[in-house]
Amino acid sequence: MEANVKRRPYRFYLPMLLLLGLALTGQAPAQDNSDSPQYYRVEVILLGQPPIAETFAEAPSETPPPLPVRFAWPLQDPGEEGLGYTRVPESERALNTIARRLRDREGFTVYWHTAWEQPGLDADRAQSVALPADLGADAPRGMLRVYRSRYLHAEIELRAPADDDRTWVMSDARRMRSDERHYVDHPALGVIIEVTEVPDPR
Repeated sequence: MEANVKRRPYRFYLPMLLLLGLALTGQAPAQDNSDSPQYYRVEVILLGQPPIAETFAEAPSETPPPLPVRFAWPLQDPGEEGLGYTRVPESERALNTIARRLRDREGFTVYWHTAWEQPGLDADRAQSVALPADLGADAPRGMLRVYRSRYLHAEIELRAPADDDRTWVMSDARRMRSDERHYVDHPALGVIIEVTEVPDPR
């Protein structure tokens, strides 16, 4: 991007999200407490929002980088066997009200809202969760991974069509604190993610 192009922070939409009751946080570290539960509930809302003017923010790419070469597994329904974390029932999700308000807001699309539980594994062992293939041709595709080393981390890799020739790219890695809600910003997409400690189910 040329140096004289004015850039606007992606926080363009944060006042709207604050009105929706979303408590935003920075990239604060988690406390490394050996007594903390080693299982987490991860809840995610993936949304589309009206794109910010390209002169103020990153533009879609004509040659987007490929998604990382990494196994990414779909979520499993309770009682299913196989690879992939188990999906939490809709009635137990904490962000249902926020997702409903976003769906009702003109110009916004909730592509995916789900939750699952997983162990706090390190980056070499934590599974990546693949977005479902049935979200639609215009929906993002990609994966999300939450892992724990000394801190909790969330990695997001998404590709979404912008028009016939260009693609929006979201590639973000964030250090998180458990029991807090984060908004991952982007010119055309947004991810709300909350990671909460839960008791080990085993």
